[in-house]
Formats: sequence, structure tokens, C-alpha cells
Amino acid sequence: MTISSISSASFAHQAPHFARVSRTHAEPRVSDEDRQRWRAIPWNPEQRHPVLLETRPDGTIRLGDVRWGFQESPDPAAWKPVYTEAVVDPGKVKDVWLAVEPFAPKVVAGHSLVLFEFEPDSPVRNSQGETDPALVVSAEALRPQGTSYDLLKGLGKNFGVVYQVGTLADQLQKVSRQQGHDLLLHRLALSPEQKVSLLRNALNESTRDRTGEWYHTLLNSCFTAQVEMLNTVVPEDQKIRRFTTLGRFLRPEACLPNSTGALLARKDLLDGKVLVVRPDQKLHPTAARGQSDLQKAVARATRSPLWDPGMRMGGLLAGAWAGSAVAGLPGLVAGALTGQFLGGLAGDLVRVQTDVVEIPVETLYRFTPSLQMPPAPHEAEPSSGLLLQPVS
Repeated sequence: MTISSISSASFAHQAPHFARVSRTHAEPRVSDEDRQRWRAIPWNPEQRHPVLLETRPDGTIRLGDVRWGFQESPDPAAWKPVYTEAVVDPGKVKDVWLAVEPFAPKVVAGHSLVLFEFEPDSPVRNSQGETDPALVVSAEALRPQGTSYDLLKGLGKNFGVVYQVGTLADQLQKVSRQQGHDLLLHRLALSPEQKVSLLRNALNESTRDRTGEWYHTLLNSCFTAQVEMLNTVVPEDQKIRRFTTLGRFLRPEACLPNSTGALLARKDLLDGKVLVVRPDQKLHPTAARGQSDLQKAVARATRSPLWDPGMRMGGLLAGAWAGSAVAGLPGLVAGALTGQFLGGLAGDLVRVQTDVVEIPVETLYRFTPSLQMPPAPHEAEPSSGLLLQPVS
């Protein structure tokens, strides 16, 4: 069974709980029974719904329950999150990044979030006078206490929905230090007005009452949340469609976080190369650093003008062969069309995941005072800004 057919079947199965509003949007249906069951579950205390405390006359926004990093201990599983109030100025958004944290199995699994980087003179500030260069909004599966997330369990009503709001330092600690995972950063090609609107929309979504709403791996996930928020600020021709024109079928590339770079590139929304923040090597000495010779060779190949047509042709031939073997001539035609599309998508995925700029996480510590960890002395200083200038 293909990812596409699994996605389609799953949507049909879950249709009573989700309304397909348009090709780009699905609205969760929440019943009184959902709310009662949701309220009865003892949720993980380490996840919190942020609170909108006030919008000030100067336009700044004060939030409560913003995660400001972790209190570290020898056992990473015992790290304690730190929550505080924070103030942001939406008019000072410098760059917006869609980030992906791949995890096993990396072909299909990963966590998606959006990072708002502010101008150097207007960082995120908390009530203790600390600052951070960026605010992160992360739609997550709200887990019952004592449980961990599971892709298959995420297809049923087993997890709530929480939009976790935190800082860049918080994400660096969680992803790069605690988990030892890569963090792929995709800079969005948006106008200043679109960046401000996206931040406001993200904060509105974060502070909504989500009692009775259930997370779904394919329909109401970390990635679909980012897709829908992005769709609110881009013109029609740049919107990412989640569903096919005919029928109630999911588009697999709009369900999987690891397709982020390819989707953004196809919609002319990717500004420069993908940045890959590598894990802290002191805590995770076996984590990969640098690209292998094979990865470098593949990256060079993706820059060739023959790459795209070659991948599409390869997908077409493979799809036609598989389709004809299953259903004869009709299968050949359907397989060829599907294979050509998937071949092109695979080509885009390989390009944005190999032709990248690598950043050791230690070089970002200087920008996150709450980590209180100076960069290694041998690391080169960046020219300016949090994550350097746009990379072409």
C-alpha cells in the first residue's frame, strides 16, 4: 500500500471528525463528548498552552507560559522546562523560518515548527530582563502524562493539541542538546507585511482554546498546522494544497514534514539554501558532522539542469512498469503519471536535503544568553544576524 493510498484511506476513515473546508484547509469537529473526555485526561505537565496577557498600545504583545529553556541535569530525560512571561514586537520580525527536526524513521517522520527571528534591537524579552533573538511556535501532540508520541497512535483520538511557544535557546536545548537531532531551517521568502501577519496568526492559533481537539498524524499535525498558517498570508497561486481536486484524498507531500523544503521551493517560498543545525558534539559525540563524499557528489548532481527531467523520467518509467504489472494498460497510464510526479518530488527532496549549509549548534550559543555557553574558540564569527545572511 502506498503512502498516498494510506493517506486517502485515513482521511476517509476520519471524515466524521474533520470537515474538509477547502483544498487547503481541514477543520476539526469537536463534540461535547470530545470535550468531556479531553478534560478527564491527565495531560503531560511539561507541555503548556500559552496565554495572551495583553496587547499594548505600542503594538507589543505580552504572553504567559512561554518556555524559556530547560534546567539541565546529568539525565537528559529529567531536564525541567522553565516557563515565564515574554514580550514580543510583531513589527520587528526580521526573518521567518520553517524548521524540521527529523527523527526515525527519517523518510517519513519529523517534527515541524516555525521560528520568528527579530531585529537585533528588538529581541524577545521576559519578565526577568533576559532576551532571546527568536520566538518559536510549535504545534504538538499534547501527550497524556507518562506516555510518548507514536505515529500510529496519532491516527486516533489519543493525543490533544498544544501550540508550544518558546525561544530559540529552548529549541537548541531540546533538539540539539537533549535529543541530539538535526534541525533543518528553511528561510521563507515573504514580504515584511507577510512576516508580521504570520506571527500574529501564529500567536492567535497558539492561544486559542483547544479543549476537545485531537491531534492527527496526517490531518491535524505539527506540519499541517504550519502549512495552514502559511496559507493565510500567501496569494492563491502560492498556497500549499492539502487535498486533491476530486474526491477526499490527501496529498502525501502536504502531510510529511520532511517534504518542507521541496514544497517551499516549488512555491517560490524558499529563500536560499537550507541550513542544518548539527547537534552538540560534547553531549552527542557520535552525531554526524560534515557531509560524506557521496552526499557532496549528490549535492553537485542536483545542481545539473538534467537533474529534474532525469528524476521525472525515472519515476515515470518505474511507475509505468509497476502499474502495468498490477493492472495492465490502465495501470501503466496511472502508474506513469503518478511516477512522474513522485520522481519530481523525490528530486526536489534530495536537492534541498543534500545541497545545504551546515551550522554546528555551538556557533549559535552566542546569540542565546540564557544558555550561558560561549562558542568554541576555534569557531569562525558570523558576519551579522542570528543565522547569517540569505544563502544563495
